[in-house]
Amino acid sequence: MDGKRRAAEEMTKYLFRIGFSVLDIGEIQYNRITTYATANRSGTFRRTDYEDKAPNQIESQLLSQFGPTTSLVTGEAVRRLPQTTSVQLDVYLGRSWFGNVVYQTAMPIQTNAGLYRGAVLAVGPRSEGPGGELAGTVYYYPDIQKVALGLHGKAGIFIFGSDNLLGIFGDNGLPPHVYAGLSLPFNARRPKDRDKDRVSDKLDRCPDVPGVLAFGGCPDTDLDGVADSDDTCPTVAGPVATNGCPDTDLDGVLDKDDRCPKVPGLARYNGCPDTDNDGVGDDRDECPTIVGRADMAGCPDTDNDGTPDQRDLCQSEVGLNELDGCLLKDRTLPVAGLSDTDALLLAQLRRAFVQGPRAVPTVASALVQHLRAQPSQKLSIELTGQKESALRQMENGFRDELTRLGVPTGQLIITTQVKEGLPAGFAVAWAL
Repeated sequence: MDGKRRAAEEMTKYLFRIGFSVLDIGEIQYNRITTYATANRSGTFRRTDYEDKAPNQIESQLLSQFGPTTSLVTGEAVRRLPQTTSVQLDVYLGRSWFGNVVYQTAMPIQTNAGLYRGAVLAVGPRSEGPGGELAGTVYYYPDIQKVALGLHGKAGIFIFGSDNLLGIFGDNGLPPHVYAGLSLPFNARRPKDRDKDRVSDKLDRCPDVPGVLAFGGCPDTDLDGVADSDDTCPTVAGPVATNGCPDTDLDGVLDKDDRCPKVPGLARYNGCPDTDNDGVGDDRDECPTIVGRADMAGCPDTDNDGTPDQRDLCQSEVGLNELDGCLLKDRTLPVAGLSDTDALLLAQLRRAFVQGPRAVPTVASALVQHLRAQPSQKLSIELTGQKESALRQMENGFRDELTRLGVPTGQLIITTQVKEGLPAGFAVAWAL
């Protein structure tokens, strides 16, 4: 939390621990106590000799063990506590598990007036977690050669357990024992962290959005060292110098503005290169390795007919874009018996119409005058070829140009006929 390694206060934080302690150091002052007094007798007061005996039986045992009682004394007395030494070993086993061993034994008492505590050996495992712990223990009492099973648990602030579980359910020669209590730690609170980003709310500038400590708990989604609030590209990692935006090809144009982000290019072409140096960036250049014209998407147009070379089927002639750079083929058949005027004008139309509708203005004036002088005569144009769409474009182009320049619609006949394998062409004639 807040960049510091923390652990739950109730959890053990060591790999192993060795301990030594002395328990019950001191004495008890009795204001009124009745004792048996014997004259210069010695012996050992063993608990095994007196357990499970009634008071009168205890008296008899004392008399038989220490000799006749000379007197009963009632009054003040001091008795030492059962002073005991304890050695502990606690070892971390991994995955929240520990193993512990405890050995306790009585210390020699300097006076024969005192209480006695027998030896005990305790061995068992223990598991700890943030919410509590659970331990099982086997107790061995060598003085009386008894074994007991114990259980210790902690859940939150509650503590419970027993040093002799079997004694609760039956007589195993040891007194039954249970305990319970509360554990209330002081000044051991966990810092609040609403967004669970390990930055405490106290220090978190964005307490409701998970973030990183380096930016006061505010997010850095792409983990590029630039906080989202300052990152122009918050979902894509980039250097601090460019406000968190990458420049993959290192051409000085950020990827977000780069049309060719993986190939170094020029800023004036939005980060794309111009391989053939024709002034058209490769991303828009249909002929990136051949010098071409900007109005032709970077491709050349050798005959300058408006059709780039890669689509121009007739690069040696100034053709029509609608016909892939080719001119219309003149398929007009010779007609006998025409007047010189008709024949001359027809020859002019044939020379002009090979260039399509764009050449109509060169002959329109003469054609209009001729048709006005011959109101019964009509101009017939028959378009033939394999591409219907191109023929329709030619038909509409001729019709629009001729009528726009004054040719009466009633004296104009334009037809279209699709023929497979035949280049686009025309035949022009006079009709009545």
